[in-house]
Amino acid sequence: ARLKSARSVVTAYLSYHTGEAPPDDPAVGIVAPYTRADFYGDLESRLARVADFMREEFGAAARVSSCYVSLAEKPLAAKSGLGFYGKNGVIITPAHGSYVVLGEIVTDLEIEPDAPLPADCGECTACMEACPTGAIVGPGRIDRKRCLQYIGERRGAVPYRIRRVWGNRLYGCSTCLDVCPFNRDLPPAAPERPPAHVGSAVPLAEVIRMGSARFKRTFGGNQIGMREPNSIRRNAVLAAGGSGVARLGGLLETCLNDPDPMIRGHAAWALAKLRGRDAARALERLRAAEWEPGVRAEAERALDGIERLA
Repeated sequence: ARLKSARSVVTAYLSYHTGEAPPDDPAVGIVAPYTRADFYGDLESRLARVADFMREEFGAAARVSSCYVSLAEKPLAAKSGLGFYGKNGVIITPAHGSYVVLGEIVTDLEIEPDAPLPADCGECTACMEACPTGAIVGPGRIDRKRCLQYIGERRGAVPYRIRRVWGNRLYGCSTCLDVCPFNRDLPPAAPERPPAHVGSAVPLAEVIRMGSARFKRTFGGNQIGMREPNSIRRNAVLAAGGSGVARLGGLLETCLNDPDPMIRGHAAWALAKLRGRDAARALERLRAAEWEPGVRAEAERALDGIERLA
C-alpha cells in the first residue's frame, strides 16, 4: 500500500454478516465469522475496480489494500467517518455494526476529507464483561496475551487459564462482537459467493488428522491457511478435549505420538480433560517415553490432576 506521492486514503468496508449459526455439535470446531471466507480478498477485488476507474478517469496513482498490517486501517476508518472505535478496539459502523472487514485505496488525488462520526459506545461495557479471558482491560485496550483470537493464530503453549475457557473454537473468537448492541438484529449483508469459503465449522477429527496437503486444500486462500498448520491442529486438540465427545479420545491418544511436541503436550492436557482417570495409563506411557521436558511436564501435570480427582 506504499505510495510516495499519496495525498488521500479512501476507506471502505465489507460486511461479512451471513446470519449463519454454527451447528450445535460438540465434535466440530467453530470458525469465527470474519474468516469463514476470504472477505478481505473480496473487498480488495472490489476496491481494485474502483482504483482502475480512478486511474482511467483521473490519471491517478492508486494502491489497494485490505488487512494490510503496515497500514493503520482502524485509525484511518475512524478518522474518515467510516465508523467509530468500540471499547473492544474494533470499528463499529452505523449500518452494519462491527461485522465488517476494512480496506483502503491510497492515492495521489486530493480528496476532500470526511469528518469523524460523533458517536461512541456510551456507558455500555457488554464486550468487556463478556470476554471469556478478561482480555479487554480498559476501553479500547486489549491484552493480547489473554486474547483468544491472538493466541489461536500463533504457535506456542496455550496457558492453562486460557485452555479452560477455550470451548469449541477452531479459529478466532467473536464473543466481544456477538454481545455488542450495535450488532443486534442486523440483517445478513455478506456477499453470496465469497472466495475461499470454509464455513462456520469444521469437524475436529478432520483437522487433527490433517497433513500439510489437506490443510492447503481446505484452508488455502483463507486467513486460516496463512497460519502454521500445527497451530490450527493444536486448537482442534484443545477443542476436542473440552468437547465431551468420547469417540475423539482415541484420536487424542494417537496425538501423544505426534512428531510435534506442541501437539503431544496439548494432547496430554486434552486427553486428561476428556477421559479423566481413564487417561492415566496412556499418560503414564507418555511420561515414561517422552524426551522433551515440556511435554513430560504436561504429562505429569495431567496425571497430578487426575490423581486429585481420584
